[in-house]
Amino acid sequence: MPVGRGRCSFGGCRTGHRFCLGDSTTEKRVTNTFRTLRKHWPVLTLAPIAIIVMTWPTFWQIFDAGSFWLPTQRDDIYMLFWDGWYSNLILTQQADFFFTDLKFHPDGVSLAFHNFSLPHMFLFGGLSAIMPRASAFNLTYLLLVFVSLLSAYVYLWHLLRDRWLAFFGVIVFGVSGFVLARPATPHISFVATVPLSLYFLHRALAEDRWKCLIAAGALTGFTAFVGLYTLVCLLITAALYVLCFARARWRQFSFWSMILCLALVAGALGAVRILPMLADADGLSNALAKNIDQETGKDLLGYFVNYENPITGPLLQSVFASDQVERGWPQTVYLGYVPMLLVALGLASARMRSRAWPWLALALIFLLLRLGSTLAINDVVYESIRLPKFYLTKIAPQVFLPFWSTDQFFAGAVFPFALLACYGMQALLRRLPSLRHVMVILIVSAMVAFEYYQVPDPLVIPDEQLAFLAHLNREADPDSVNLINLPLGGNQSKVYDFYQTYNGYPQVEGRPTRAPASAYNYIDDNLLLKSWKRFSFLRCLPSSRERYLTGLNQLLSDGFSHIVFHQEFGGRNFLAPSFAGLQPAYEDRYTRICRLRQLAETCDNESIALPETFAHLRQLALSPSLIADDGMSIVSFHPAEGMDGETLRYLSSLFLYWKSFEHVSLLDGRRRVQRFNADDRDAPAMPAGNQVIVLSYDPRRDDAEGLDSLREDFAAGYRVCGRFVEAADAIAEYYAPVAFPCALVAAADKFEVAYDSQLRLTNLLYEVDGSSLSLFAWWTEKPDAPQAISLQIFDAEGGKVAGQDFTVGVDPLARYQVDLSSLEAGDYSLKMIVYNYETRASAAGTVISDGTRFERELGIGHLITDRLDQIE
Repeated sequence: MPVGRGRCSFGGCRTGHRFCLGDSTTEKRVTNTFRTLRKHWPVLTLAPIAIIVMTWPTFWQIFDAGSFWLPTQRDDIYMLFWDGWYSNLILTQQADFFFTDLKFHPDGVSLAFHNFSLPHMFLFGGLSAIMPRASAFNLTYLLLVFVSLLSAYVYLWHLLRDRWLAFFGVIVFGVSGFVLARPATPHISFVATVPLSLYFLHRALAEDRWKCLIAAGALTGFTAFVGLYTLVCLLITAALYVLCFARARWRQFSFWSMILCLALVAGALGAVRILPMLADADGLSNALAKNIDQETGKDLLGYFVNYENPITGPLLQSVFASDQVERGWPQTVYLGYVPMLLVALGLASARMRSRAWPWLALALIFLLLRLGSTLAINDVVYESIRLPKFYLTKIAPQVFLPFWSTDQFFAGAVFPFALLACYGMQALLRRLPSLRHVMVILIVSAMVAFEYYQVPDPLVIPDEQLAFLAHLNREADPDSVNLINLPLGGNQSKVYDFYQTYNGYPQVEGRPTRAPASAYNYIDDNLLLKSWKRFSFLRCLPSSRERYLTGLNQLLSDGFSHIVFHQEFGGRNFLAPSFAGLQPAYEDRYTRICRLRQLAETCDNESIALPETFAHLRQLALSPSLIADDGMSIVSFHPAEGMDGETLRYLSSLFLYWKSFEHVSLLDGRRRVQRFNADDRDAPAMPAGNQVIVLSYDPRRDDAEGLDSLREDFAAGYRVCGRFVEAADAIAEYYAPVAFPCALVAAADKFEVAYDSQLRLTNLLYEVDGSSLSLFAWWTEKPDAPQAISLQIFDAEGGKVAGQDFTVGVDPLARYQVDLSSLEAGDYSLKMIVYNYETRASAAGTVISDGTRFERELGIGHLITDRLDQIE
């Protein structure tokens, strides 16, 4: 900011030791002006008309109670309905502002990072109580846009002292895409506090008015409850204001007293919103990591190309090679050619230049920040050209890293750019007769509005889509209804939040802004929810029956009552088989509802349906000897029949908890290997790694040559360890790596241990070869935290004589060797301890065969140095 000889010209007024941001007059004249509202009829009448025309038919839809019409299809709009509904719960003390268990029930989730925009939240919530919800939303949207325009007008009038010029500035400011075209994101588009805060800050510093200072601080702090992106832009702007004035007043104690007061007022109010975020380390880390290194909305052409305009959009697309600017978003940062020409005219005018250049500098700061970390032009990213945001993110990542959608920086540029356009208009009017001024402003305002215009993309929700809610409300005991909405994850959770506002039923998921990873702990710890989250159906097979029923009983005990499968969101082919054979409690083309307790019926073996050609796989799935293991591959063989895509997808999901499933057949004498999303010819069916392979086939269709060829592939590293399915129409064979004994994977009685750390040992054997002890383990489940084992040997008196530690690696089959050469002849006991490799905390567990519980050491057998005993 230019400062010279004790004067700060930030708008054109010089007042000696006083400082201002525009033309100022006496306080009395300003007060009298605002008392005479009729002098401001242009903004009070024409601005609402401009809003109504630019957003048509939103205004008309306020009065149409028969349709559910919303001004945008952006799915964030559903979250606003939840916010408005939740605001009423807060006001009636039925909910906490920063936490809810209505989402991610029963554990709940922090709302510290949720994008609450209080003006929209409470206004919409209040209007919803007295009018239809869609009408309330549309009215709220139009009212908040008008409030933003009026806020800009207050400051523009103070700077320009001309109601028509201020009205023109309001048009440039308010009908731009940033303010008008984002009805689904008021935490970004509602920028009323920016010009109002700056207005009061200007008057406070220029006129030493403490009341204005307190108002500026309160508005700045309140912006934390409006939008955090907007708050950052406002703080940057306010800091630049302060620096400008400090150049001349830094020696004045009163000046620094005012700055301290400003910081205290803004900080005290803003801290209520920000401190819960800083206290949530998990949520803060998640917020900073969202879409890291994936900046969007940064293309330079965004300032010059409005693809959304129905007239100029197609023309501009024919000129530019790419239409990827703001991909999938409305054009929200378009500057407009008419306003840019006016800005250039104002800068060219010597009379305007001195007032315009500080605002130009302020606008350029945010226009440059909005370009992101690296320059992008017409969808071409120039990685070598680093921009200021790149370095600011390195310095203050907590502030600048969340700006992954960089057009949010435009909140700091929209007002100074509108004022610069006003200076250009003022320079233009000086060259015209005064009688034509109003006409010129109206004509140019209409031209600007035409440039900014975007075709609305409305969302219409038919009554049929909401019909299922009435069924849920008719349940005998609505207080006991807790919902699992499927499919889980993704943006459809925003729609589930919208549905929740009709009945308030708790749900297992939801979509708060920046949900921390820990919010999904309950889902990830439950077998059923975890499978559905991965878009995989789950059957109650004998191998998973215990875990299936454990997960189901957990959901029932936690109060979940219904599964609502939303068929319009896709995933039907992946999820619907989980409920095959169940009679839905309700069904239409949008929704299918099942009662959760019905899922126990899916444990009926008859519910698994496969073509007769692949009946051998049905017997495999139903075999109680088959263990669900992500270290085991299942290979199906048929000499002539390949699988269609639907059957392959079904089986791939049926055997979801195994490492892989593939089907081998012969086509014209050549081997064909089919995997989900892959179809390879002449590929060897040879899964890699220390794992178990199950080969399943129908002996009635045996092709000796083809089957022998397949077994030859296995022979290089595996050996057959017997059959655990052997029937007239189905055979399943175990193959284990040659380095491991067959008894490890094919023994009828396995030494199976379930550890509290989620580690699962399916079998354990040991062998003594000379002076070496080999311990063989089959791990079928592993937690995320790294695990290790300590193998310890004790003599007959209980003294520890040897021991060695090993890590539990990634392979399911593991071999651990201990040197016994130092041991004397005698009897020894073997014990094993499992512990967390990082924390060293030991894990307790349970022996599955007899239910024996142990807290630390597990006895695995006895050893006599000259012979081998069985594991006890």
